[in-house]
Amino acid sequence: MFDLHVVHCVTNITTTAADLGWTENGSATQWNVEVGLPGFTPGTGAEVVAVTGTTDNPWNATGLTASTAYDFYVQADCGGGDFSTWVGPFTFTTACDAYNIPWTEGFESITTAGEIPNCMAVTGDFTTGTSPQTYNRDARTGANYLYTRWSADDWFFTVGVNLTAGESYDFSYWFVTDGNSGWLEISLWVGAAQDVISMTDSLNGVVDATNTDYVQLTGTYAAPSTGVYYFGIHVVANISPMYITFDDLMIDFSTSVSNVNTGSNINIYPNPTNNIIYITNAQNSTIYVYNILGKIVISIDNADKFNTIDMSSYAQGTYIVKIINNKDIITRKINLIK
Repeated sequence: MFDLHVVHCVTNITTTAADLGWTENGSATQWNVEVGLPGFTPGTGAEVVAVTGTTDNPWNATGLTASTAYDFYVQADCGGGDFSTWVGPFTFTTACDAYNIPWTEGFESITTAGEIPNCMAVTGDFTTGTSPQTYNRDARTGANYLYTRWSADDWFFTVGVNLTAGESYDFSYWFVTDGNSGWLEISLWVGAAQDVISMTDSLNGVVDATNTDYVQLTGTYAAPSTGVYYFGIHVVANISPMYITFDDLMIDFSTSVSNVNTGSNINIYPNPTNNIIYITNAQNSTIYVYNILGKIVISIDNADKFNTIDMSSYAQGTYIVKIINNKDIITRKINLIK
């Protein structure tokens, strides 16, 4: 009998399976592997899945549950009835499964302030609360809520949801500010992954919000193809305000026949473009064009109904066009190809 010293790796993680690997420092060619929920003790029958005498390394563990943390242990079969001690635990988490519509989130599943629910993601200072705090940080319903703070350029990303081509969906949330000025943008987005660069479509937004009671913001999205999509909340603020709070998020089939964003009649085309961007129905708006670093490269005040923007002097790449009309905003990513 001897001890097994394991260098482990977990690869090919899916919603229900994972390849569990290790480095054998002895001469064993067969192993026992047990997988269980965090804190389980191997050899006691508490495992979720297990294998005895496998010659596979890595070994493919199947029958797991999506978005769940697991521990696994490995034991070498030394032959002649001798076994090494169990080595572990080694921890991994299965991938998140996409959710079906309708989806709601009130943050009531969290047990500790600061915890982000499973399968969601944030950038910046987004966090959660479980009891009332200063600056209107309190739940709209239930006890828990999401919030962020001053000097923000922060994102919250929902779980992945299954959408069907041609169907329209509403993404909504309720928010309340501290009453201070400086909330430069509060917006809704959708994209293909939980990261900023993948948030390609702005659905709706407000600027300069100062509401001290909860109000609801809704955007409508028509899925161009069937697949998994992620929705996002984007908050931009200067140093003046303190906190902004969110609760009662929902993604559901649309109940309206047109986009609630007043910028829905604004057209920005072509995309991609070689040199010229045309923007129509943007009269009396302010138009900004940003490069990928967030620097304003073009700005137009009091835009006309029909606007021509010449990009011929700018380098090839991705640019952001933002149009502010009263307190509504519409944002689009434009690819400039030379």
